[in-house]
Amino acid sequence: MRTLSLVALVVAAGCAPRPPIEEPTIKSVPPQLIADSGASLYIFECPDDFLDDNSMLFQRAPDEKDDPPVGPKPSSNTQSLGEQAFEWVLRHSLSQKQGIVSFIGHADFQPLSGWPMEVTLFNPDALPATQRAEKVGFHVRFTASSTDNPNYVNIEWETEKLTDTPGPKNEPGKISRAKERIAGGSCKLPVRATLLMHHRREGSRMYLVLLRITSLKEP
Repeated sequence: MRTLSLVALVVAAGCAPRPPIEEPTIKSVPPQLIADSGASLYIFECPDDFLDDNSMLFQRAPDEKDDPPVGPKPSSNTQSLGEQAFEWVLRHSLSQKQGIVSFIGHADFQPLSGWPMEVTLFNPDALPATQRAEKVGFHVRFTASSTDNPNYVNIEWETEKLTDTPGPKNEPGKISRAKERIAGGSCKLPVRATLLMHHRREGSRMYLVLLRITSLKEP
């Protein structure tokens, strides 16, 4: 089991109406942000209506005949993105000069088929927790397994929001961590598809947590 840990940032959001989201200014995503193998975790922050007008981004809803279903249940706060939709989200987050959509960070790793995996991602540019009121990160536990069809994987996952706050002044360096479950489930996922989980925060903003599976390594 491999655990990745970076550092976190909470971006303050004002109450003023947001400017309209501009069209992406870049035509393609830098290659280093899209791994050719393994899996990747991405964190974004954006307006809570960022995806409202883009329902066509999401892959088809699960079919009752699928066992397990393809894609997460539509009643959850998790959807499935195809490759073009995933790149659309990345291009928007990398193009917004006014910080309307913010790319917080990402991590690449190599999961083993059928083995539990844990990944923790914070913003690498944030100040240490002792110098901030709080900092936010996300922890994903999942197990992805190969299927008889090489174009799909089975996956079970659970995602938590982590909030670190400094301890009392008389205990310097001590950090208090709160955990909040924000998503979880199981489904069959197309290879190179992405699980998109969203979690609302204050100021009409939300976090997007993206888990993309490109390939699994057999143990």
